[in-house]
Amino acid sequence: MRARLVGLTFIALLSACAAGPDYQRPEVTLPERWQSGIADSATPALTAWWTSFKSAELELLIEAALENNRNLKAAASRIAQARAAARIAGASLLPEVSALAIASRYREAGDPASSNKISAAFGADFELDLWGKNRQGHEAALSRVQGSVYAQQLVKVTLQAEVAIAYFQVLSANDRLALARSMLSNVESLLRLLQIQYRAGAISPLEIERQQSLAASVRAGIPPVELERQGALDALAILLGRPPQGFSVPLAPLASVHLPSIAAGLPSDLLGRRSDIRQAEANLIAANADINAARAALFPSIRLAAAAGVGSDVLSSAPTSSNFIYNLAAGLTAPIFDNGRLQGGVEVAQARQDELVQIYQQSILVALREVEDGLAAMQRLAEQAGHQQQLIAHSEAALRMAELRYRNGAVDFATVLDAQRVLLTGLAAQEQITLSRYVAAIGLYRALGGGWEEPQKLSTASPATPSPR
Repeated sequence: MRARLVGLTFIALLSACAAGPDYQRPEVTLPERWQSGIADSATPALTAWWTSFKSAELELLIEAALENNRNLKAAASRIAQARAAARIAGASLLPEVSALAIASRYREAGDPASSNKISAAFGADFELDLWGKNRQGHEAALSRVQGSVYAQQLVKVTLQAEVAIAYFQVLSANDRLALARSMLSNVESLLRLLQIQYRAGAISPLEIERQQSLAASVRAGIPPVELERQGALDALAILLGRPPQGFSVPLAPLASVHLPSIAAGLPSDLLGRRSDIRQAEANLIAANADINAARAALFPSIRLAAAAGVGSDVLSSAPTSSNFIYNLAAGLTAPIFDNGRLQGGVEVAQARQDELVQIYQQSILVALREVEDGLAAMQRLAEQAGHQQQLIAHSEAALRMAELRYRNGAVDFATVLDAQRVLLTGLAAQEQITLSRYVAAIGLYRALGGGWEEPQKLSTASPATPSPR
C-alpha cells in the first residue's frame, strides 16, 4: 500500500509539473488620469451609447444593422466554428465508445457444409491525461472561443459607430445643400438688383461680372455635396445589409440631434471594456495553454482499451456466458528520439506567446491614444465651434454694413463681395465643424469600448467544458 501511495504521489507531482503554470496577466503601466480634462471615476453607461444622441431614427438604423449586417453574421459564424473546434478538443477528455457488428460465412477444408457466424461488441478507448495535454488543449480551444466572441463584439462596436457616422454625414450633407441653395438665392437676388442698377447706368459691368462669378462658384459647390450625400446614403444602406438602390432615410437638421457629454472614466477601465484588448488577452490565455500542452507532449502517453461482446455460430442462438468475449488492454508510449520535434513545438508555442504579449501591450497603448485623441477632439472642436460662431456673427454684421454703405455710395461693390465670400466660407466651415463634433463623440464612445456587454462566461459544469485558466 505504501509503495502504491508513493507511486501515485510521484505521478501527481509529475502531472503538476507537466501542466505548467497558470496564466498571469502581463504587467502594464497605466496612467492614473487622462491628459485631456479631469479624470472621472464614474463608468459611463456604454451598453447602448447611441441612445445618448436622442435620435429615434438612429436607434432604428442601428437596430436594423445589428440584425442584417453581413460582416456581423460572418463573425457569428466564426464563433460557431470556434465552439465546434472546442468540442472536438474536449472529446479527448472522455472515453471514446464504439460499436462493432460482423457477419461472416465460412467453410472448413473437407467439410461440404458452411457455417454462419455473427458477433457484436462494444469497445472503449481512453487516454489517461496524467500530464494535462488534452485538458490544456481543450482550455486553449475554449479561450479561442472567448476570443472569437470578443472579435464579434469588436465588429459590432465598429458597425454601430459606422452606422452613426454615415447617418450624421447624410444629415450634414443635406444641411450644407440647404445652406448652399439659400445662399445662392441671396446671391442671385443681389445680382438681379445689380442688373437693374446697371441698366439704369448706375454701375459698371464689372460689378455684374463679379456677382455672377460668386453665383457660379456657389452653384459649382452644390454637385459635390450632393455626391457626398449620396455616397453616405449608399454606405449606410450597405451597413444595413440592403442594396443602395432606392434606399433613403428621413432627413432632419443635424443640429436637432443631441450632442452628448461623455464621462471617460479611468484609464484602467479600458482593460475590461475594450473588446480588442479582451480578445488579445484571450489569445494570450490560449497561448499559455498551448505551451503547457506542448510540454505535456514530452511525457509518456498511457491509453486504456476495453471491448466486450458476444458471438454466435447461427443467427438464432441466444448469447450465453459461453460465447461472451471481452478484452482489456493498456499501452504506454513514450517519446525517445524525435529529432527535436516535440521540443520544437514547445519553442514555437513560447515564441507565439511572446508575440501575443507584445500585441496585447500594443493594443493597450492604441486604446490609450484613441481615448486621449477623442477627449482632445471633443474639447478643441467645442472651442473651435465657439470661435466659429463669433466669426459668423461678425461676418453677418459686416455684410449688412457693407450693403448699407454700398447703397449710400460710401464703399464700392468689392467690399460687399468680400463680405459675402467671408460669410459663405464661414457658414460652410461651421457645418463641417458641427459634423466633426458628432464624429468625435462617436469616436470617443468607440474608444471607450462602445456598446460593451460582458459576454456570458463558458460553462464549467462538465469536464468537457472547463473555463479558461
